[in-house]
Amino acid sequence: MDPRDTPDPLREARDAALQRIDALRAKAGAPDAPGPDLRTLLQRAETNVDELRGTARELAAILPTRVEAAVARALGQDEGGLGRQLGDVLGETLENGSALDRVERDLLAERMARVDDLEIMVRLITSGVASLKSEIAVLAERVEALQGTLDRPLTLTLERPADPGPAAAGAETNPSVRIGAQVESIAHAPLHDA
Repeated sequence: MDPRDTPDPLREARDAALQRIDALRAKAGAPDAPGPDLRTLLQRAETNVDELRGTARELAAILPTRVEAAVARALGQDEGGLGRQLGDVLGETLENGSALDRVERDLLAERMARVDDLEIMVRLITSGVASLKSEIAVLAERVEALQGTLDRPLTLTLERPADPGPAAAGAETNPSVRIGAQVESIAHAPLHDA
């Protein structure tokens, strides 16, 4: 078998592409001339490269000064510049800091006033409790004395007034009775036998 007889898909595709190119050239009316000359193409490319080099030199000369000017404008103190904006932010930060400091001082003063109020309340309550304790102690002493008195015997005496006599005969009689009570000491009390 001859290798030329076997179908080669790559060769067939290449031949089909060449036929299609020839058909398109014929249809466009282009002669079967080879493409443009390589020297002409190289001259055109070199001309374009020279133009690019010239533009790059111009940019290298101008660009640093323009960049510096743009940075100076951005950082400048004129309206809208970054420096001015940073200054505004710094000013507002200082104002906020001083306002926060005032609020903190006010809160501290209010806390201290509350602590003073609490101290006064504690003193009032302490003095009230101390006064109450002393009054309770006095009452306890009186109750003990009264309890000691209640444990002693009690002597009651009843007296009727003597006859008023002839001068009071016309007057109304008032049959009043005088009652006297006396607590005797336990040591002097007579003993009663049941």
